Amino acid sequence: MVVCDESFVPAQVANYCLLTGYLMEIHQLRYFCAVADTGSFSRAAEHSHVSQPSLSQQILKLEAELGARLFDRLGRSVRLTDVGKAFLPRALSVLRELEAARGDVVESQESVSGQSPSE
Repeated sequence: MVVCDESFVPAQVANYCLLTGYLMEIHQLRYFCAVADTGSFSRAAEHSHVSQPSLSQQILKLEAELGARLFDRLGRSVRLTDVGKAFLPRALSVLRELEAARGDVVESQESVSGQSPSE
């Protein structure tokens, strides 16, 4: 069961999480890492080519899914909470593994079709 802590997310996001059994998505991990890297929701949104409200909403959903706040919001800047600091290496690892898996598939397709990677 998903645990949503309503003390840090708007009630409608927490309710959405509870009602749908919401699961984290890859783009949320990318957005989380982008915010951690830039220290800003606005800059992370710009780098991710999404609107800032959309990115913020996805971070809220991720936090609701995890049942923990990942960022301390400090005006226009943000910093990782202790939970966020612990989660970051795992999120980066998942994204690296996905990229490696994608590379393996591309390499397999190229070897089956007889193409070299540079073609």
